Amino acid sequence: MERMCTRKVVVNYSKGLNKEIKAEVQFGAPSNKCKGVGICRVSTLASFADTESSSNRALAIINISESNQVVFQFLRHSISPEIRKIYFQDLKFVVLEEFSLPQVVTRNFKSINQFTIHSGVYEVKESEYFLTVSF
Repeated sequence: MERMCTRKVVVNYSKGLNKEIKAEVQFGAPSNKCKGVGICRVSTLASFADTESSSNRALAIINISESNQVVFQFLRHSISPEIRKIYFQDLKFVVLEEFSLPQVVTRNFKSINQFTIHSGVYEVKESEYFLTVSF
C-alpha cells in the first residue's frame, strides 16, 4: 500500500537533543530481506515533502540525546494502522537483529561516529505527533 505523506507537522523539539536528521526507516531484518521486525534500512531525506511510504516504512527524525542514545521520533502520520500493529504493538518496538546506523547518518553527529542498535525490546513513548524510541 502506497501512502503520500503531505500533512505538515509543527514540531517543538525536546530539550537535550542536538542536530536532527530526517529519515525514512524501513522495518524488518537485514538478513531476511527486510521482512520481520527491527530496522532494515535508514535513508536520509532532505525534507518530508511529497515522500511516499510503503507498507513497511515510516518517516522519522533521528537525534542523539545528551546521554548519547540514538532517538528515533517516528512521525505518527506516516504510520498506517497496519504498521503500528506490527511494529509498535503495546508501545514496544522489537529488534531481533542488530543494526548499525549507516555512516551517512552518523557523520551528521559530533558525539558518535558509529552506532549499533542491539537486539531487544524497546519502550515506545507516544505523543501527539510522534512514536519515540530511544536506543
